[in-house]
Amino acid sequence: MIYASTFLSHSFSDKSLVKAVANELGRRGIIAWLDENDLTPGLDLCNALKEAIQRQATICIFLSEQAVKSEWIKDELAIALANVEKSDRIIPVYLSEPLKLVKSHPLLKSRWLHADGDRVTQLGIRLKPETDTATQVCEIADEIARGIYAELTIATQNDIILYVDQRGNGRRCGELLDIPANVTKLDAPALVFRPDIEERRQDEVLYGDAWKKMWRDMECALGRSIGSMRWHDPKKIRILGNAQLGFAFFLGRYFNRSTAAHLYCYNHRGDIFNNKDQDRHAPLEGGNASCEANHPEVISAPSGHKLEAISLLLVSANYVQPIVDYLQANASTYPSNSYWVQHDLFSTNEQVMNYVADIVALLLRIKREHGVRTVYLFTTLPFHVLPLLGANLLHVMENIVFMEYRRDLQSKDSGVGEMYVPLTDEK
Repeated sequence: MIYASTFLSHSFSDKSLVKAVANELGRRGIIAWLDENDLTPGLDLCNALKEAIQRQATICIFLSEQAVKSEWIKDELAIALANVEKSDRIIPVYLSEPLKLVKSHPLLKSRWLHADGDRVTQLGIRLKPETDTATQVCEIADEIARGIYAELTIATQNDIILYVDQRGNGRRCGELLDIPANVTKLDAPALVFRPDIEERRQDEVLYGDAWKKMWRDMECALGRSIGSMRWHDPKKIRILGNAQLGFAFFLGRYFNRSTAAHLYCYNHRGDIFNNKDQDRHAPLEGGNASCEANHPEVISAPSGHKLEAISLLLVSANYVQPIVDYLQANASTYPSNSYWVQHDLFSTNEQVMNYVADIVALLLRIKREHGVRTVYLFTTLPFHVLPLLGANLLHVMENIVFMEYRRDLQSKDSGVGEMYVPLTDEK
């Protein structure tokens, strides 16, 4: 497994800008190596830096008037130049005029100053003074990410690993520790998506504008790294993560059954669930269109009754009543007509795909009989099952609104009407 990663060399005076860039890189699937997060106390500093620099796909050196005077930058630059064979792996980020910066640093002057003395030879990233800081940060992150996608030739790879690193403990930094060994042994690029480089929380939920920005950044990163979905040969897209369920569902929607993506989804034990044998050109067949379970308070649509929307509950039995209570508390917002399809634990791939086929058949029936166009999806399906469901709902239902459970309110004295938030993949 080869991480999409970069080493961020910078002076203390530029730290706030660099940390902001590191946050944006995480939203583009890039692991950003920062000394304050990734240097282990007590290690030999020179060897630790050398090892870190050699492990990263690229080395980004933020050059400012303060940085070229820094002994720390001098050491990191010397290690990078001595241990990186391909010069294009070193990406200077010029925070002021490049020629002046290069001329003022002996090592840079000897390496990157043209023999004519009037220009620099090392292409890099230059700030646009007329843009605001937030825009500059995003533009720097975009350029760094683009270089890493190209360095790892992700668009040409037939095996790609995607990990969503949101929940858990400790800071979101460095390489992951909970990847199954059978995945880490693969010679495949890995994109690790992180909302930021701050502390993980077990109960974090992104919604509203925070969700929209994160998902938009992920979509853009997937488009730029993997490229067009019109592949000649199928790609294996391996999905893992510790994150809210909406990410898993919408990753499946992104790599839907119209693409040549074979989804391989992993749980925390390393069990694998996939859709590699599925026909890509038609909805999944063979499902039970009457798979819904009975519950006294789950009221489906009367025969012949036309509806714009319904609520779909894909949950185990003990979650039905709380969702019914939520729908009753929000009757003016969400549809009261509901369908419940029970699920328990999944142990085989066949169980998962049969369940997905049942949901497809049920939704096609509801659409045909009642004209439904929008589904509000409440689910306790696990992270490793949801991509396979999401991939199969293309053209089955026009609009899917994913109702994310507010785990962050679980231990608080909040009303039942606040326990879910709607997520979509709309721009």
